[in-house]
Amino acid sequence: MFLTITGKLGSGKSTICKLLAEKHGFKIYSTGEIQRKIALEMGISTLELNELMRKDSKYDDLIDNEVVRISHECKDENIIFDSRMAFHFVEDAYDIFATIDPLEAARRVMKSPRGNEETYQDEKDAEFKLLERSRIENIRFKEIYKINNLDYMNYNLIIDTTWNTPEILAGIIFEKVKENAPEKGQMMISPKSLYPTIEIKDIDRQKVQEYIDNPSKLQAPVKIIYADNYHYIIEGHHRVLAALLSGKDFVPAQMVEEEKRTNLSTETMESTLRMVRKSMLSDYEAMAKFKYKSYPSNS
Repeated sequence: MFLTITGKLGSGKSTICKLLAEKHGFKIYSTGEIQRKIALEMGISTLELNELMRKDSKYDDLIDNEVVRISHECKDENIIFDSRMAFHFVEDAYDIFATIDPLEAARRVMKSPRGNEETYQDEKDAEFKLLERSRIENIRFKEIYKINNLDYMNYNLIIDTTWNTPEILAGIIFEKVKENAPEKGQMMISPKSLYPTIEIKDIDRQKVQEYIDNPSKLQAPVKIIYADNYHYIIEGHHRVLAALLSGKDFVPAQMVEEEKRTNLSTETMESTLRMVRKSMLSDYEAMAKFKYKSYPSNS
């Protein structure tokens, strides 16, 4: 069995890999460790190495060729490929993407430094550098492979790692893997990571209570969009609030269909997101008795 796992920097994917390896006997192949080793040997940061890799594909070729070789020669083994692009190269794999709140990712990285090749002044500096590194990596992947590795539809499972321990997440992932569902784009997002686009006054509290009283109704996916590193609710505000008030760890989510999203003009989308003010988020926090890990810059 092959799994591939990638995701946001600081999402804890490598820790999840180790837990899956320990509990279920998977071997791990990590291209991130190879990349950090190369950067360290060259005396540069991983961000600087990414810049060099944009100009010279030999480093990507080395990594990619090794991924392909292992996947062809070890078909009978259980392997996790901890790699940005393994989903593209490994056939017959279950592909996983770990997403996380950007500031929470920075906090975790600050607590677990990876050596002198990655240093940060504070959490905000770490957040900026992690996002910048991800942006540069994604540009490079688009140039080399003509693929957006941040597109959720590349993956079987997208899981939010912001609020749960690696142990819980590894257990959930393994259960999903056992289901062997071939569909792409299945999302499990914490309701605490979903940001509203309507105000509390527009919420029907009786409807929220109906969802609380009938938990099976919470299984319908919430329709969301992803913009500027945050997930926003487009359809399903009542279900999200019911999940929050019920203490649910996750809600199933689904990206708004491309056709529908296309019909939402850029101007309309920007206007909708501008309406997400800090006061609106505070109202949701007060009602559901929690605090977001961070707030979109536009709020």
